[in-house]
Amino acid sequence: MRYTEGAAILTPEDIRNIRSYVHTKHNDMPIERRAQMIADAAGRIIHRQLPDFKEAVKHEITRRLIRTTMNKKSKTVLASDILSVCLELNLREDDMKHPLRKWIGQKLDLSLEVSEFQEAITKVRSMKQQSGDAGAHQLWQTLKNQLLRERQYAAGFKSVSRLAAAGTVEVPVEAPGVQRSRVMGYALLFMLFAFSIIIYGLKLFSAPADDPSKLAGNETGTIMETNQTRTAEAGQKAEKVISSPPPAQKTVKKAVPGNELPPYLRYQTIDADKLKAFLRSRNSLLAANDAMHAIISAAKRYDINPLLMYAITGQEQSFVPATGEVAKKIANNPFNVYHSWQEFNSNIQESASIAAKTIVTLSARRPGEVDPITWINRKYAEDPNWANGVRSILKMLEEIAGTPGGP
Repeated sequence: MRYTEGAAILTPEDIRNIRSYVHTKHNDMPIERRAQMIADAAGRIIHRQLPDFKEAVKHEITRRLIRTTMNKKSKTVLASDILSVCLELNLREDDMKHPLRKWIGQKLDLSLEVSEFQEAITKVRSMKQQSGDAGAHQLWQTLKNQLLRERQYAAGFKSVSRLAAAGTVEVPVEAPGVQRSRVMGYALLFMLFAFSIIIYGLKLFSAPADDPSKLAGNETGTIMETNQTRTAEAGQKAEKVISSPPPAQKTVKKAVPGNELPPYLRYQTIDADKLKAFLRSRNSLLAANDAMHAIISAAKRYDINPLLMYAITGQEQSFVPATGEVAKKIANNPFNVYHSWQEFNSNIQESASIAAKTIVTLSARRPGEVDPITWINRKYAEDPNWANGVRSILKMLEEIAGTPGGP
């Protein structure tokens, strides 16, 4: 999803998952050591979402956020919380201003000019300094409103200038609700008109036999008979239109918010039997029914090609061969979410869900010319060649278990 002030970077669920793992895995350790492990794992999640400052600055921001987050009831870190801490830094240096400008632009999906960024930041910093009780949410809203207001003003000025130069006037567009009301009104009038035609036609057919209009050789009668026939046909057509059931509506798959993957990386049916046969040929623990169900279900829930999920397990853990000494533990987290399987090791259902959510999150705001897997690589893995490996494995899996009509 696109990050906004309300999009959580660290959630209470994240904290619960980390705490559960640490307390289960390291129950014999002192409570102080376990608390430090929880804070470190949470810090890594925050660290990956910060502006591209120098490492020392990022560590300091992370430390402050962890300290305040652990004391908050909600245990949530938002983009607004990061902004609030950044406002306390020295933003006069270019290596501080440029990363923050780029980060804010990404969160708001805007391309920010240096001047407008500087003006907006100056305003919210002044607000934070003058009003000590200004919360992170209020600061974020002020920043967003300031930037959007400038955009709207500039867009309106350009539009007016363009129209003035062309000597044209824009025609106002009706709101969707008004358009629907107008269409429904026309439909109702048509139905009333059609019903009137039907009633009129029935009355003509039930006219007495000695009606002068029906006498043979009467020119008027001939015209009336012709009109009756046309009226009856029109009435039958109108009645058919009115009584016909509405056309069946095509079921539209509900889109997953924030999923910006291209079609070939979206969910699609695969040949599970062929995939399982391949995994068994590799002696993979991921061929087990519960593992396949967990991975494919998570892929479907987040609208991701299941073969992409498996390609990542192939790149990260070579599909987890059963011969490894700790293979069963690795199979709990073959995606290496939360840094690695050693640091997060609950179960395959949870790690698959986290991996799928991470893929969707990292798919956002991709420039059109950048390969989607390369775009995910920038934050999913430190190895710059990770994307090459995933693409290669994905291509192989598509040849093995892809379905006709797929990518």
